[in-house]
Amino acid sequence: NWQGLTEVHADVYTLGPTLQTVRLIGNPFRKLPDSLFETFTKVVALNLSNCELDAIPDTLTEMPCLQDLNLIRNRLTVLQESFGNLRNLTGLHLASNQLTTLPKSISNLQVLPRLNLEQNPITHFPETVTRMRCKILSWSKLSLCQLPRKISAMAPHLVSLSADHNQLRRIPREIGMLCNLKHLSLCDNQIRHIPDELCNCVSLERLWLDWNQISELPGDFLQLAKLESLHLEGNPMRMPEMRVIVKGMPTLRSWFEANVKFYEDKERKAVILELQSIFAAMHERGMHKLEFYEPGFSTEAIGERHDLYHAFVPAYLFDYVIPTWNEYVESFAEDQEAADRELSRFANRAREAEAKDIADDKLLEDAALEELQNILAGEANGGHGEGSDGPDAAAPTADEDANASKPGEDANEENPGSGADEAESERELVEPGVVTKTAAVPPKETQRAKILEELQKLEKDRVRQDHRTCAARAAHEMAKVPRKLEPFTFTPDEVQDAFDNYRDSYGLVVAYNEPAQFQRCGCRRNGEPRVCVPPNPEMWCERSATFLKVRLVTFMEKLRRDSRNLEEETLEERLQEIDAECGSFASSIGGSAFFQSLAREQATLLLEQERQERFVIRARLRLERTRQQHETKRARQRARLVDARNKRILKLEQKKRRAMAVLEAKRGWEARDWQAKVADLDDELKNHPQDVELEIIESEKEKSEERLRGQGRRHLIMQRYKPRREVVAWFHEWRTRAIARRTQHLRPKLILAHLAAERRRATIDIRREYRLTRRVMLNWLFMNVRMTFASWKEWTQYSVFWKTRLAREEESQRELQAASEEVERLYRRAERDKWVHAVDIFSDKDYWQHCETGEIVWDEPREEDCVYIPRVERLIPTGWKL
Repeated sequence: NWQGLTEVHADVYTLGPTLQTVRLIGNPFRKLPDSLFETFTKVVALNLSNCELDAIPDTLTEMPCLQDLNLIRNRLTVLQESFGNLRNLTGLHLASNQLTTLPKSISNLQVLPRLNLEQNPITHFPETVTRMRCKILSWSKLSLCQLPRKISAMAPHLVSLSADHNQLRRIPREIGMLCNLKHLSLCDNQIRHIPDELCNCVSLERLWLDWNQISELPGDFLQLAKLESLHLEGNPMRMPEMRVIVKGMPTLRSWFEANVKFYEDKERKAVILELQSIFAAMHERGMHKLEFYEPGFSTEAIGERHDLYHAFVPAYLFDYVIPTWNEYVESFAEDQEAADRELSRFANRAREAEAKDIADDKLLEDAALEELQNILAGEANGGHGEGSDGPDAAAPTADEDANASKPGEDANEENPGSGADEAESERELVEPGVVTKTAAVPPKETQRAKILEELQKLEKDRVRQDHRTCAARAAHEMAKVPRKLEPFTFTPDEVQDAFDNYRDSYGLVVAYNEPAQFQRCGCRRNGEPRVCVPPNPEMWCERSATFLKVRLVTFMEKLRRDSRNLEEETLEERLQEIDAECGSFASSIGGSAFFQSLAREQATLLLEQERQERFVIRARLRLERTRQQHETKRARQRARLVDARNKRILKLEQKKRRAMAVLEAKRGWEARDWQAKVADLDDELKNHPQDVELEIIESEKEKSEERLRGQGRRHLIMQRYKPRREVVAWFHEWRTRAIARRTQHLRPKLILAHLAAERRRATIDIRREYRLTRRVMLNWLFMNVRMTFASWKEWTQYSVFWKTRLAREEESQRELQAASEEVERLYRRAERDKWVHAVDIFSDKDYWQHCETGEIVWDEPREEDCVYIPRVERLIPTGWKL
């Protein structure tokens, strides 16, 4: 061993047929010849550890007598399928290699008691590994993501299973069938949940689950009656807490006995959650039968008004849903990647739905507050705009002022009463050809029938829209349901118990015999389909159904809902108080005077605004009339110029025809002169003086349009507006009457506007207050979570510190013990060396004499029988006595 050999000596081949044990430890062979193992016909134990082997020869798997094979700390990446030929192996050591899987023939090693595969990058095992009869499985420090699904096949023999330091996400439920399992160690993985089936391992004595993500123990924990030690360090335990677990198994069992109801509810909750997950997944995949199932119903029998329910016929659950779901899950049994993709898709949809809920809630709250604040800001800046309305009296126009009897003094001074006629005439210029026709009135019976038909149509549309809305809400809620891709294993009795007894934050989650409408008819008579009589307008089928809540209400959701309900109640009470306060204020003397004064101011302001508006309308109408006059003038000029151009073109074309006729008869220099004349005529046909004038007219039109548009702007028109200065008696009397009528009309509107403004202010204050309260509440809750986590972290650090310290002390004690044993061994060897061999001269027998004591023995002293006795006589000074 450890000789640094790189090849096998020739003498080994000679001794091969007689060898039974071969140890070549620590030699960097890297590769061994096939012929070597052909000579090892009687080898029982073969140790090739630390030999840097990349592969083993095929001839090694043909050794008939091999029982113990040690291949620890090599570089093996794969084992041959012929490895299963070593059927007599009782010891196999493959730790610290680079294997990624095992051959399927590994199941042939039926007498192997232990399979040690530690420190190999194995990601999965072949299904045949569960056919082995091993008692001990050492699978620590691999790269496993899951244990073999059919591990229950090893139940008759498996006693110990260690799979520490892997990437396991869950413990398979089949592990509950390992009835002889005594030791289970799954430390340092990613396990979040301990299945209830683990409690069926009644022989379990030691359970190690340190450094996972487990928060609860299963409810049937008391079934593990033989469990002696439980290790859960480094887990965020909530039920029970770590302080209970560290006190030992008696205390833990007492705690479980005192919390039986909690675990019963937990079991019921697991049933409800799994059914909700199944219904949601099947709805998303379109696997439901619409004649027996419909989502998105609400009921007042149980729960809260915001909750939605799955509606299904009672027999539908066990006759169709559960068998269909189990078949669907079974289809992913052979394709783990597809199952992971499906679960990842479920998780992504849940995250998106949760994020959308949070964003929508915040957006709705922000939008509501912003809208109310904008309304109040508009009221503060623009006054009570709700009280504005049109003129309500056939009085003289509002642009009449005190100078109305003085014609020509101002541009906006015109005769009283003429404004309406002129405005009507200008409106006819702007909108010509408007003709009003009176329609024939149909009989009352026809009107009533038409109204009933419209009402029925509206009712159908409302029902259809409500159904679509509820279905969309249900789909959104179902997206947030946590999903599992596992078969449903609960019994009908467990399902019925969960339906009857489980309650969430708002009570029961299942209601029976509730009326529901289905999209298709599933009614039968004597086993044959029959149509519902009478059918409803949407041709659905109405029957009694079982209602299952789409999603359980969590504690945080209940807090939010309760906060919003309390907010609505507080707001309603506050609005009632405001209504009473505003009513008493409006009926009081001071309030009446206030609203009367305010209404008078508003009436005066409205009359002035109407006067200004009519002034602007008239100015724009005058500008429009001016524009039309200019357009008419330009049209006449354009027509005259076009007519002149056409006449000129005719004359020039006649001259050109005559010149062309003369040109055909001319020759020589005379022809050149006529050609020049024809060219001049062509130039004159291309350039007309009227075109220049038409371009000038078009440019003047654009400038005129631009100027009139500028003059039509309101601020420029209002520069010419002059308010009233002097009022004649007849106009003062009319104005007083108009203001009085407007005041009487505006006063109740101003009271209502004042009430609405106060209600909006109160709504903003209360919603802002409750929104802040909800934020503070959530911050406090998260602060408690953070404090709990900090305490758990501190306790964990404390535990790790003492655990490390005790381990260090134990290591020191072991080192001291080993050093003491080594010193004792050296002393015994020294004592053994004090016996000197000699031969008796009389009998020729061998004897041994102690060189210090002179003691003689006839049997050779053994090292383990020698006891070191210190002789202190040599250390005593001369003259001293013991």
